[in-house]
Amino acid sequence: MKPNGLTKAGHAPLTKQNRLQASIVAQLERQEDPEDVYRVWLPARGHLVITARPTVNVTLEVWGRRTKTVYERGKAAQRDLIGTSAHAGRRFERVTVHGRGAGQYVYVDVFLAKKVVQGTYSLSVAPAR
Repeated sequence: MKPNGLTKAGHAPLTKQNRLQASIVAQLERQEDPEDVYRVWLPARGHLVITARPTVNVTLEVWGRRTKTVYERGKAAQRDLIGTSAHAGRRFERVTVHGRGAGQYVYVDVFLAKKVVQGTYSLSVAPAR
């Protein structure tokens, strides 16, 4: 995430302009780490496919560049939430996002469903073919 954005210190983006494909394996735990947020590059007029393959029930959301927090609700969420996938159970979650105008960083949010205590998932980001 970018510094002073969703987190104070920021983190290196998962993908960049010159590297549009990445994958990661991560763990979520209700008490310590119930949600993971990644910054990925969405190219101008390009398409990204973001897929989470979980061992438990998770939700996958993609938030736009103007997002202040992934807990936005109301008008802010209507403006900033650009994709979501929330199937019941361990089924994979997939969101395809479309770039418009200039390239930009967007935020990928993976979090546990209610009543789920912990689990792992693999996340992949790739340009659409």
